[in-house]
Amino acid sequence: MKTLTTIAKVAALSVGLGVTGLAQAELETAQLENVKFTGDVRYAGYCKAILENNVSAIRQFANRSVGEVAGSRRGVIRLVSSENGVTCNGKNLVEFSLEKNATDVHAFLVAQR
Repeated sequence: MKTLTTIAKVAALSVGLGVTGLAQAELETAQLENVKFTGDVRYAGYCKAILENNVSAIRQFANRSVGEVAGSRRGVIRLVSSENGVTCNGKNLVEFSLEKNATDVHAFLVAQR
């Protein structure tokens, strides 16, 4: 098993849209399409799931890492969401979910600790 220290950090960098007059739903969709990921893109899905506030996606990404990162889905989630885990835009997953108002994902991540 790889340890968390071997996992490359993922940073989600939002690109400024400079677009006015879009409906809120269109703006959110445009923001998702204008995100760039750096680092190990195998873990970029966590950042995207937070931007979409999608707990199911977090679970799926964690399931794919069982055996590689930790022995269970909960173990994977604990490691990737730790202070030294995967980062999005320079923040750990819990902080990033708060910043992006991803309340469902935030509650899930906190409950897994």
